[in-house]
Amino acid sequence: MNHTKNHSLINHNATHKCLALIIGILLWQMVSVFHNTSITLSLPIYLFNKEENRTYTAPEKVEVTISGTKNDLKTIDFSSLAIHLDAKKYADVYKNIIIVPRHLLLPPKIRITRVQPSNIVITTKKKSA
Repeated sequence: MNHTKNHSLINHNATHKCLALIIGILLWQMVSVFHNTSITLSLPIYLFNKEENRTYTAPEKVEVTISGTKNDLKTIDFSSLAIHLDAKKYADVYKNIIIVPRHLLLPPKIRITRVQPSNIVITTKKKSA
């Protein structure tokens, strides 16, 4: 009879352990979804509205670190992410540009935490005829 009592106690204890494990996993999932995380990407620079009579020189890629919750970062298509710059705004010979979230077309909850190089230099000049 003592054997059955011990067996019942072991099964009862195992049930509590399994329940505690499931609750722990669910709590960890809930916390990790709202936890901020960062990712560093090497992104190409895309100049739009280029004038045909000008040449533009800019770095090919920039290293950008973005941060946000895991849920917010999951909504981004990283394969199509690029830095979008309006070439008409940079018709001067020399222009220093600081990258901001609107250049990446990021959702409002995503922040840029680091850009390397921090200033992008774009040079333009008229093509010779």
